[in-house]
Amino acid sequence: MVSVNQASITPEKATKKQSLFDLIKVIYSPAEVLGSILPTYRMKGIIFVFFILYYAFNYFVSNKLIMTDEVQKILGESGLEMPASVMQLLQIITTFFSTIIAFVILLVTFVLLRISTKLFKLSFSKKQLFLVLLYAQVPILIGKGLKLAFMNWGDLSLASPVSTGTITNLGLLASQITTNEFLINLLSSIDLLEVWSYFLIGLGISLIGHTTMKKGVLSSFAIWGFLFVINVVVALI
Repeated sequence: MVSVNQASITPEKATKKQSLFDLIKVIYSPAEVLGSILPTYRMKGIIFVFFILYYAFNYFVSNKLIMTDEVQKILGESGLEMPASVMQLLQIITTFFSTIIAFVILLVTFVLLRISTKLFKLSFSKKQLFLVLLYAQVPILIGKGLKLAFMNWGDLSLASPVSTGTITNLGLLASQITTNEFLINLLSSIDLLEVWSYFLIGLGISLIGHTTMKKGVLSSFAIWGFLFVINVVVALI
């Protein structure tokens, strides 16, 4: 757990130069990185880096899924014979749109966070909040990297937990000790790296909003709880 003292963010830290290295530093020194976010920070470079990383992960994951026995069997039974260049083009296009969808979800999360922070009467610029949200995606990217690594081990099928979800959700652990589908589906909605991400958001909000850690974390996890309930309801339908 990170111990945060508002007074620990010195003027030197608050005016430090923006760096892409902060995307790594946020892992081991989140308070310093998030507490120094200024309204004058540039977002285009960070957005571009995240887009490339999301695209790369999505592309390699889709490439692994295409090579599964199930997909190859479907393609064989359909009698469709596409040149490798056409298949690759389709993969590039679908990966692009899946990455766009990921960023749309990010924008929806941003809007929900704006609403939540307004309800908690917190004040800061929209750019600062969006930058906090971007930096908090680092744990999510770590999860994608771990998923890709696991997908490269052994045989892979579309039905495997690694293919259908994240590898750090509690549902995977629950599936090893129980066969209760409701409990497994419920815990599958709780991802440890996602929790870390929302903690970073709460930490960032407390720092840029000059408020308590408790208030910042509550404003972020209110959104996590809201989305968790939606995921559970959808899973039950």
